[in-house]
Amino acid sequence: MIAYTTALLFLIGIFASFRVSVRFDRLASFMVCLLVGATFWGFEQAALEGGEEILSFMWNSSPSGDIKIDIISNAYNYGLILPFFVITIVFIINNTIFRYEESRNNHNAVLLFNLVALIMMITSNNFVQLLSALFMVDILALFIVKDVEAYRRYILINIVADMLIFMVLTLINCRVDTLDIGEILLYKKEGGYLDFIAVSGLLSVFIKLGYWGFQVGLYGLRRVRLHRLQEVLFLSSPAAAIIILMKFHILWRSSFYYVPLLCVMSILTIIWGFVASVIYNDYKSKIIYWQLMFWALFVVLLNFYGFVWSENFTRLLLAMFVLQLALYGLYFYMRRRSQVIKMMLHPISNKGAAYTIGTIVTAMFVTISGTLTLLYNNTNRYYIWLFGILFTFTLSTTCRQLHFLFKKKMKYEVEAQSQSQSYKTLFFAILIVISYVLSLGLPYLKPTTWGFALAFVVLCFKNPLAFTYKLYKKQNLQNNDWGGHLYRLFALRPLVFAGRCLFVVFDRIVIEKGIISLSVSCGRCALRIFRKLHNSRIIGSILVIILLIALLYASFVQGERHV
Repeated sequence: MIAYTTALLFLIGIFASFRVSVRFDRLASFMVCLLVGATFWGFEQAALEGGEEILSFMWNSSPSGDIKIDIISNAYNYGLILPFFVITIVFIINNTIFRYEESRNNHNAVLLFNLVALIMMITSNNFVQLLSALFMVDILALFIVKDVEAYRRYILINIVADMLIFMVLTLINCRVDTLDIGEILLYKKEGGYLDFIAVSGLLSVFIKLGYWGFQVGLYGLRRVRLHRLQEVLFLSSPAAAIIILMKFHILWRSSFYYVPLLCVMSILTIIWGFVASVIYNDYKSKIIYWQLMFWALFVVLLNFYGFVWSENFTRLLLAMFVLQLALYGLYFYMRRRSQVIKMMLHPISNKGAAYTIGTIVTAMFVTISGTLTLLYNNTNRYYIWLFGILFTFTLSTTCRQLHFLFKKKMKYEVEAQSQSQSYKTLFFAILIVISYVLSLGLPYLKPTTWGFALAFVVLCFKNPLAFTYKLYKKQNLQNNDWGGHLYRLFALRPLVFAGRCLFVVFDRIVIEKGIISLSVSCGRCALRIFRKLHNSRIIGSILVIILLIALLYASFVQGERHV
């Protein structure tokens, strides 16, 4: 059935790629929505019925084996395809409702072709099929971004990642002489350089996910429209990296460096994502780094569960997507202003939109924290706590800065002041009720879940660092300029002391006493020698005799060569 769904999506994408007039653009996009929705309904029915079907046909043959196109329909592939299918449908619906694209249908076609490429990656059992689908995802990302200035670094860094994957698969193929992904464990017996294979593969995954040190590609997309940016974050290179990691982790984890490198890089990414999301004032930058924090935790959880996909990972991914969608709604109702300081000065005037966005954000936060509670165990507890605390703080801090709930008045000091107490109480009650309704049937509503949710809501209304601002405003502190004293004590004085030490050691001792004095002494010695040679007649006569003997010997040797 997956093969049938893939064919239908491809045909719908071809239909959507036809150019229509502006008058019928929305109607054609609505028809595409209906067709994709019907296809998804059939996909869900087939997933519920279960069973396993295999569609395989040979594309070409090679000395390493047959190049086949495999589309395997089973419960595991259904569950892995489901979140990307749902996200694609939501983006198409969003594209149909809101007028942001010059041609909605062309954008819908790109999203559908991208979904087909992801399905081909998920169901692939052949190196060539996997690489072809991976390259297609990267090419379609350029059509999604549609901004030459923004995707220059994104192109370059993804080419490097693709070349690393290509090199890894080439080395595996040269050793085991097969194109079958199911046979990659033979490389552990037949080939060497396993550490090099694992590290190179992980580097390519880190680049595509935007891990710490490699975030330049995704961060460069902050100038792109927000809905296109979110499409790349969920459906493009990060999704392809997750699929690649799930395909090849069984071989890469045999390396000693695999687990330490993955865990260390994930921790650094979570911490750096938190720091960057707090520092940057740009709203899109915050969304990018929140998503990078999420992908880092997502990969660690997959690793601790043996990269076996389950409904918990589907729920976690969809909850984060809906949360990002609510943030997109916040950006939309804030008149699409990119800077947080500007968004603070233009609050949401629509109370219904404010209630809806705040409720969705809190409900999805409850779902995320609840799913993390379900995935919690002794091996990954530190990663979950680290992400939970940092993500709760940075997300609630931004929401509190924006105060997208009902603002009575603005004070142009540091941020907008709080709303009336009645609105706070009513909103909090609505959040609790709707969050519980949205979480019905989920077996993970534990005290920890509600503790994180309560902390998030409280931090949205109350600044936990407000006392620091009050302390900073104290007159005694301002008059004494303790900041300047501390700066001079811990920054300027150590630098001045280090400069003096370097001046004494290198400038006076090494340069003046060593290099310059030695050069002067050598020059004086050379002058003394040449002066003695010039003034002494005996030494001059001896030098002339030596030169004459040398000339005679040279002429004699030259004559012998001619003979």
